Amino acid sequence: MKNYVIAMGILVSSLSVFAWGSKEPDGEAPTFYGTLASREGNVFSVTNIMVGTNPQNSEKIKLYEVPVQKDPQEKTLLINPFQKLTTTDLDLTKVSKISVPEPDIIWQWTNLESQRTHPSVFEFIQVDISWKQGGTVSYMIELGIKNTTHPVKVFCNVINRPMPTQEQNRTLFCQGINKEDLREKGAPFPSIKELVIENYCYKMPEKAAL
Repeated sequence: MKNYVIAMGILVSSLSVFAWGSKEPDGEAPTFYGTLASREGNVFSVTNIMVGTNPQNSEKIKLYEVPVQKDPQEKTLLINPFQKLTTTDLDLTKVSKISVPEPDIIWQWTNLESQRTHPSVFEFIQVDISWKQGGTVSYMIELGIKNTTHPVKVFCNVINRPMPTQEQNRTLFCQGINKEDLREKGAPFPSIKELVIENYCYKMPEKAAL
């Protein structure tokens, strides 16, 4: 019996050590941090990075393949992107950088199959995703329905830490958006030059396993 208790104690201890060493604690979402640069050249250290339509809830964002158009200058989608284009998930744990190469160009798809008097127009913007495992691929990311008040944005908190090559004392991220507002208002993708994901971490458990 004594040997059984000792064995069980060793097993519990081993499991506790494994849990502490696990990369992804159960139930915890990762906290991403890095740098966010605007088109104007302002760069800020940021944390609590989230991509979605609001700053509270992490959403599953899809990336769509950039379709081959007969006219490269034509940015009106003639096919249903939700049904005809290959997609992949935007998993920030696998991303090292998101760049916006053409911030002034918005792709549009009109749902002509809709029975509405005014069919919905969905908007997309091209992003270049640099993956941690290597390689940079161009995709489209859906911003939402045209004129929506809640488009997909980058939400984050600014950290006022010294940076080797950039000042951190600017008050604006871009025209009309204070750096303090990046948590609640977010940075629209057309305002972004690039978002660098340096790394991510998890919150420490409130109580250590016994």
